[in-house]
Amino acid sequence: MLFSDTVVHVISPFSRGLLVHFCRVRRTSYTMDGFCLLYLLLILLMRSGDVETNPGPNPAVSNVSDMEFLQLAHDIQPSYYEAVGISLGFSYAQLENILIQKWNNYTNAFLRVFMKWNVMQKPPHSNKRQVLADKLREIDLGGLSDRLLNEPNSTGGSSRLLESQTKPPSGESQTKPLSPELVKRCANDFKFKYRSTVCKIRADPLNPASIVQFKDMYTNLVLLEEHGTEKQMLDYNDILDLKVNGEFPKRIMVQGEAGAGKSTFCAKIAWDWIEGMHFSHFVWVLIVPLREFKQHTIGKIAKSYLAKNNPATVSQITEYIQSNPDKVFIAFDGLDEVSGEIMKYKSCESQSTGQMQLQPSQPSVNSSEACGSSSETGDIGLVDILCSNQLASCPVLVTTRPWRAVEIRSDGDLMKLYTFIHVEGFNRENLSVYIHKYFPKNEDKANQLIQFTRENDVISENMAHYPIYVAMLCLMWKEVGEQKLKEMKSLKTFSQIFKTMIAFLKEHYAQKEVKKVGSPSLLASLKKN
Repeated sequence: MLFSDTVVHVISPFSRGLLVHFCRVRRTSYTMDGFCLLYLLLILLMRSGDVETNPGPNPAVSNVSDMEFLQLAHDIQPSYYEAVGISLGFSYAQLENILIQKWNNYTNAFLRVFMKWNVMQKPPHSNKRQVLADKLREIDLGGLSDRLLNEPNSTGGSSRLLESQTKPPSGESQTKPLSPELVKRCANDFKFKYRSTVCKIRADPLNPASIVQFKDMYTNLVLLEEHGTEKQMLDYNDILDLKVNGEFPKRIMVQGEAGAGKSTFCAKIAWDWIEGMHFSHFVWVLIVPLREFKQHTIGKIAKSYLAKNNPATVSQITEYIQSNPDKVFIAFDGLDEVSGEIMKYKSCESQSTGQMQLQPSQPSVNSSEACGSSSETGDIGLVDILCSNQLASCPVLVTTRPWRAVEIRSDGDLMKLYTFIHVEGFNRENLSVYIHKYFPKNEDKANQLIQFTRENDVISENMAHYPIYVAMLCLMWKEVGEQKLKEMKSLKTFSQIFKTMIAFLKEHYAQKEVKKVGSPSLLASLKKN
């Protein structure tokens, strides 16, 4: 019975005051007024159960779609691969295995990591979007984290975000752009640097005082451009007319054997820019001898070329290059003279981003000096430039010996970005031009050496093509007496020629310390060396 004395326990969402009132109504329930009040109260109790349950997070918003994972995989820089994977709970070995399975394609590897992480999330109704956004922010990908939270299911956006766009705002991101006057001042500093260093040629490789002007000694080199499996002659004057699918190539690999003239080729580019000839339409031309630098970021290298009173900062230089890639030409000289794999990013001890840095091959340079984190200034590492992860639209030329070019050629995607040129040294005509420049006031001696190089099969076939050997022959021809010249003309084998060259160089070097020829001290010095 509804009005019996049976005790009923009711769990109610109502306040204690309302429940006390209910008890009072219980005592008066035998009256009509009490019955009405009790009836109304029961209706309220029944209605109180009709409360909407907490729906929790909306699955459509908390989940991340496959398209969003694909967009993230495309937008995150390869240098973040290990950081992203480890943040999501994968071991380094697992990440390496995934990358190998995906043939070193970082976009596909990122996508695989995201998909595996998505499956591992438990329970199924967890807010995956928030979790992933938090993980991205922890590794300085704040821009992508914000996009994930603010633009659910968005598939738009740029095709490849720069690292500066994926990091949270900082002091460096607010860099004041270089003024036109300061841009020009930097260009003048670069030109002064090249005039005083890169564009200086030694007539005597062992004598620093034998410097001659670039235009008085430079001789054109034989250049060949690869066309499929064939090579075609390329005139230096036509190098800026190179076209790949209608436009100038953004990555050029210039390869040649040791002493073939690769560094001289870079010096020629610098000289033409200085003199307002070829390459003059570029605002900046940056010539980078790789073996000379410990901090391999383009902004720091360019900054080191500037006068001490030039106020341009590393971040301003980097920002200018990023904002004006079509106005800057970069030439990296001597990729074979630095260590470090291009295609596989390795973590330096002083870095946490996993971005590999090139290191000079010289033993005096340790890895901690060479690593130099680029994240501190927003600067750009050279490997990112070589792989076109950064400055993809900036024209970049790289010189190397053939064995080092194999690493670029072995990657199908990267090889497509490069145009390959070969430096073959001198041909017969250029050889004659060089020798006459070496002996500007002694045409007879120049002609005798030219004749010797043509008559001696060993020299004509194996040495006359290489400027470094020709320079040594010219030096010997200039310094030795008539008797030794006759002996040189009789040489027929490699071993004979090199033995004579080595003996001459030892004597030539020793005479720098002991001036008197034939003196006991000179003879002792020769024996010691």
